[in-house]
Amino acid sequence: MNTKNSNTSLAGAVELLAGVHLAGGGKEQRLKQGGIAAVVRPPAVPRLEPAAAGRGPAGFYHMELLPENGAVPAATLEGRRVAVLGDPRDLPSLRPGWTAWPVPRDAGRLLPDVTGHLVRGDAPPDVVLAVIDGARFPADGLLGDALDEGQALLNALFAACKELYASLGAERTHVVAVVCNAWLPDGVPNPVTGLFGGFAKSLARDLPKARITALHTDTGVAEVAEVAGLGLVRPADNALAELFVRGGVVSRPRLVPTAAVTRSGSPPVLKEGMVILATGGARGVTAALLEDLAGRCRVKVVALGRTALERTPPELLEMDADSLAAHEAAFYRNALARKDGSTIKDLKRQFQSHVAANEIVQNVKRFRSLGGQLDYLAADLADGTEVDRAVGAVLERHGRIDLVVHGAGTQISRAMTGKTVAEFDSVVATKLAGLRHLYQALARRGLAATVGVHILTSAFSFWGNDGQPDYGAANEALNRLAEAMAAAGRPWSSLAWLGWAGVGMTRGSEYAALAEQRNLYPLPRQEGQELFAALMGGTPAHAANILATPREIAYYRVPLLEESRAPRARIEPIELSLERAGYLKQHLVAGVPTMPGAVELMHATHTASALLGDSPGMEVRDAQFLSFLKSHPGRDGRARVIAKAEAGGQGVRVAIESDFVHPSGRVLRTDMRNFEARMLPLVRPDALPDEADELSRSRPGFFVLDPYVHGPGHVALSGVFDCLRNIAIHELGQTATFELSPELRSSPQAALLGPAILLDALWRLAVIRPQGSRIPLYVPVRSHRVALWTGHGTGGTETLHRLAGARLIATRPEPVAGSPASVLIRHAVAVDAQGSVLVANIDILATTNS
Repeated sequence: MNTKNSNTSLAGAVELLAGVHLAGGGKEQRLKQGGIAAVVRPPAVPRLEPAAAGRGPAGFYHMELLPENGAVPAATLEGRRVAVLGDPRDLPSLRPGWTAWPVPRDAGRLLPDVTGHLVRGDAPPDVVLAVIDGARFPADGLLGDALDEGQALLNALFAACKELYASLGAERTHVVAVVCNAWLPDGVPNPVTGLFGGFAKSLARDLPKARITALHTDTGVAEVAEVAGLGLVRPADNALAELFVRGGVVSRPRLVPTAAVTRSGSPPVLKEGMVILATGGARGVTAALLEDLAGRCRVKVVALGRTALERTPPELLEMDADSLAAHEAAFYRNALARKDGSTIKDLKRQFQSHVAANEIVQNVKRFRSLGGQLDYLAADLADGTEVDRAVGAVLERHGRIDLVVHGAGTQISRAMTGKTVAEFDSVVATKLAGLRHLYQALARRGLAATVGVHILTSAFSFWGNDGQPDYGAANEALNRLAEAMAAAGRPWSSLAWLGWAGVGMTRGSEYAALAEQRNLYPLPRQEGQELFAALMGGTPAHAANILATPREIAYYRVPLLEESRAPRARIEPIELSLERAGYLKQHLVAGVPTMPGAVELMHATHTASALLGDSPGMEVRDAQFLSFLKSHPGRDGRARVIAKAEAGGQGVRVAIESDFVHPSGRVLRTDMRNFEARMLPLVRPDALPDEADELSRSRPGFFVLDPYVHGPGHVALSGVFDCLRNIAIHELGQTATFELSPELRSSPQAALLGPAILLDALWRLAVIRPQGSRIPLYVPVRSHRVALWTGHGTGGTETLHRLAGARLIATRPEPVAGSPASVLIRHAVAVDAQGSVLVANIDILATTNS
């Protein structure tokens, strides 16, 4: 059809186009215009047999990292032309002869001077490395100014790949995006890894023969040359274009079925009367989810969107969806008759804005008819001032915000060669910068730590979807942001969705046709609502959740973790009752019975040992004591150890979480993170460190009493904790003897408490630091490594016999530069009467407020 000859033929074309869109909604359309007759039928979607119990085939999954079997080869970079994109601060550490393509952070996200490097007549490089230092990105870095640095490099990498697209496809140029220092202190990947992982996985779908890899490593920028070669090795056919390297172990992401979607016994996330701030909440998938909530529990929703309702004629706002769709052709005819110079592209954009406004108005009506309260505020999420004003308005009207549902997003699914840097940037910014502005508006009001956040992302971004490197980068960054914030104790979660049937970004006929071509599963509206309700029915077991069916897994060849190798998990309660755990009354912090960090750690090792199997020793890595676990008289304290075996059987991740319960019995806050660490089995005992051996043979300078037992202070110990004897202060450190009290020997919890109280005594000895006439009281906040040979809380009388009379040795506490309230102890060791090591500590960080 020639659409250039007349307005008549143009009108016929647009009417046919309108019919195609209606057919995408599932209705057959019979059309006739200017001699053109057609019947447009909706695409056929194969009938699906429902899964057991009447549920659809979509299921919950999450990501796990599976170590590669055997040594992973690394290609050499020697003799190759290497160009390196990165912040100027990182480029001086690169190898001589490599070409530096600096991407200054202050150059502006849309002005990376990259293509200029590529069109000066030089041959394309063999390898493009994009390097970024994750150490500059804290857990919430993408919610602050660090986002600009991440996007600047991501845009530069996009521009380079677009310029080199033909060379990438011909395998003449390879791309490796390297995130250095890619792990946060709590052991989860830095969210910035998602930016480059999502980008690489999508681009690899566009160019399946190319070598494009995102490589996330715990090494620094100076070691880029040593690890980057891992990204040049061609992986297995179904491997995702993403590698993780930590502690020398190379792992790849796998999709793992989620056995339990929520934590057992946890209260629902969504409660009647709560106030929800939703971005994109008046349209698309987010609106469909919130509409379902209105029927389940009466919530108050304020939806933010950039559509200004006043720009749409009132008569169009009042039409139902079918009437408005039928009006599309007339809208174009009337507009063209005005001859105001508008092109068909302008008119289509204008009509879509009217469709958006109409959808908002109709959704508000529908939501209110179901008993919910929905208000709409026009605010551009890209404008921090507008977002701040909107947050203020919500708080002024409702007095609080309980949950943010972030569903706003845009998508431009187009080949890289047909996409501009500005378009690429806008897709990433809509999702990330919008959430940043919301988070900062909450932070300015002191609400960022308590308001829950749930993010809608895309499952296709996990495995990579062709034409969506920007959408993939934004979604994967958000998924890992949810994981990082949840690991830090924040109530954050995300759900990566499949495409909905006729809703949101996948409402058009083009998606239905693509889904049929690829045999993908169009998620029915009701099933999507049920899945969301299931996830919000309790605290999500995983912060980042992914939906999938066998169809997507088959088409995209998504790597699954075999059930036999899937991580195992174990949850055990911790007794906090003062009646049954009376020792807590002998360990007071600010007058409140409080569980010692050493007892927390021993509970954790006991639970982890059930997953690690029979091992004589246990190594505790990167233990963090995040908050006190207190027991108040008359309150039903709730705490639990959550242990989860790592994929591949290397170790166990352990956390202790608790709920804060009001004296009335009301749970005020759930799943507070108190402790976390990584556990590994040990086969051979540690040798006595040279420093400890030298210290044990040195002459003491003077003796002191245990300040935690005999001195005033915010920590007061008695009973079984009064166990340090002969505390001697040496020039290089201190020594003492451990005494096992008769009360402890007869306790039914002796197997657990004996090793724990030994460890607690060792830590107390290690931090004794006399300052004139006073001795400050310190508490441990972090331990790099603890090696235990004390039975993991399961030993009997033989273990207790070994503990009695143990010799405790610790090097002198060292001040921490820039932190006057903290000290670092390099070594602390406990040995039995035969000189065998019971406990060995390396690098204990402790702090004081006294």
